[in-house]
Amino acid sequence: MVELVPEVVARVHDLLARHVLGAGDALQLASALALRPGEEASAEFVCWDDQLRAAASAEGFVVLPT
Repeated sequence: MVELVPEVVARVHDLLARHVLGAGDALQLASALALRPGEEASAEFVCWDDQLRAAASAEGFVVLPT
């Protein structure tokens, strides 16, 4: 569970400006970024939405096939 703190909300806004995402998808990705141990850390991401998959990959996640 990720608390909706100002840093996560700010990241949502940043993701919306950089990627073609809906607000819910941006919130999901911002939450995953908040849980990632560090900017350089490799983490896995799984989803069905192609735009969210592309954004997650661009943000450095290893996107697993669905």
